Amino acid sequence: MGVVAAGPAPGAGKSGRKDATILCEIRAMPDDMPDEMPDDMPVIERPMPLVIRLGLMAAGAFAVVMPVWELGRGILPPNLLSPFFALIVGGGVAVGVAFVAMGLTGEGQVWRYPPGAVVIERRLWRKVWETRLTAADLTAVTVVRDASSDGPDTWVVRLERGVAPAFESHGFLKAKFAAAAAARIRAHLGMAGNDG
Repeated sequence: MGVVAAGPAPGAGKSGRKDATILCEIRAMPDDMPDEMPDDMPVIERPMPLVIRLGLMAAGAFAVVMPVWELGRGILPPNLLSPFFALIVGGGVAVGVAFVAMGLTGEGQVWRYPPGAVVIERRLWRKVWETRLTAADLTAVTVVRDASSDGPDTWVVRLERGVAPAFESHGFLKAKFAAAAAARIRAHLGMAGNDG
């Protein structure tokens, strides 16, 4: 079932000023999606709670240990099937290491919109810091299709910073929502439009 909620952030006061974080979650299956995006600035949240972080690390450790434990005897001593088993073990180790790395280094993000800027609050374990971006810091605000998940394709808003790594939003289920979010961010920053 779709959920669309919008309003001023806690502590924003009764005025609901534009520099306050606007809460707007859209979590729905494609058939439940509304036709229009709320008029507020989009809330971009990419949480990484401790439970998910530990779960990723545990799954990664399992994916590393189990193939080695179960199929290691097929590799050593060397035999005709050693390359086959080594390929399976190598694949498991590669996936497991990626999961562990994601659990260790994946940061949570919340985007806020003070006047003329996008402030990204970043969290990694207990460390919290902010990155402030203005139009001068960005080369473009684009929309990119993300086909990396097993579910339906999603679209992300990218804050391009030239050679520095880009910041990406969570996935939007509809391209027009991502395009609307990108357009609002560009307008907020006073940037000319560009197509993603």
